[in-house]
Amino acid sequence: MDQESQSATEHHPAETTKTQHDREVCSHCGADRLEGAKYCYSCGQPFVASRMDLSAVGIMAAFILLGSLFGYLLIDRVILVQQDDHAHHNHAAAPTDNPRMTQLRARAESGEPAALMDLAEYQIESSVHQAAYLSQAAGTLERLLQRFPSHPYSLRLLGNIYFQLGDHQHSVLFYERYLQQIPNDANVITDLGTQYFAMGAFERAAGQYRKALELFPDIYHAQFNLSLVYKEMGELTLSEQARAAAEAIERRVGKTLAPDPDLARLPDGADATPQVAESDPYGSLRIFFAAHPIVGPKMVGFEAGDQGAVLSLRNFPMEAMPPVARQAFDKKVRERLDQIPEGQLTIRDADDGEVMAEYPGP
Repeated sequence: MDQESQSATEHHPAETTKTQHDREVCSHCGADRLEGAKYCYSCGQPFVASRMDLSAVGIMAAFILLGSLFGYLLIDRVILVQQDDHAHHNHAAAPTDNPRMTQLRARAESGEPAALMDLAEYQIESSVHQAAYLSQAAGTLERLLQRFPSHPYSLRLLGNIYFQLGDHQHSVLFYERYLQQIPNDANVITDLGTQYFAMGAFERAAGQYRKALELFPDIYHAQFNLSLVYKEMGELTLSEQARAAAEAIERRVGKTLAPDPDLARLPDGADATPQVAESDPYGSLRIFFAAHPIVGPKMVGFEAGDQGAVLSLRNFPMEAMPPVARQAFDKKVRERLDQIPEGQLTIRDADDGEVMAEYPGP
């Protein structure tokens, strides 16, 4: 049995049950189901129909599984050249909360945006080691969007999370909502095209890649993926032309990304709440990287000690970042390091240990 099949067969979704007051609750932990939520915000389990409906669902499941396996084969080929290689993980195992997670959960019961965002970002960070936290982060962000449905930062983050979860339809939904607010984000437009590609909507995928290239002509990943989708469409001449254009971009400027827009972490009008005491002075920096839409999926390790912190990334083209994007990235890293006494950071390649960037202390 291959890894994706094993993940699918070992996953046990939560049912939706109703209380005497007709509230839908998660049968796994008893938490209320938020309207439209796909995952339980409390335990992270996905919602499915009640067991009386599972016979009909089961008939379709075999066909869906076959389709999804084909989709993974397709998307794996594309993600290798896509700016965010969102890896798929098995999210079935229930995570074990540490004291900080427990504190953040308790504070998030208030429903305040800052408390919800703190919890979501820590869940994303923790998913590096306990993958089930990623679907919990989706539920937490959906709670925030109940109050602020147009918050760009949350919408993009949810699109990225569902990308990592392999849920292409929901990733498309949140990317499209995000692009209604920030229509010129060429990186997200490229990601949206890749979701369409994985779903077999080749014309839509090609349209998104072309749109990204109109906004930022040197975005390598959109150009390369365009060559792949043209090949799937049988447009071999166009595919060869797009591949040649991608190779020309790589020779000229490398595998570049478009500049990343500077988004407000919290919705307008939302007050920041005091952070839960953090024993690790590098905690906020770790969360920044884990929640970053491009760095987060590449992050495989973060270690902090007396000699500073080391961030390990896999398949991250740091040397190919456009100058404007690199300057903005460096500025954000330095701002966080300046809040840490003697703070310093080294970014390494996870495979060969090569130092890609250093941020020395004061």
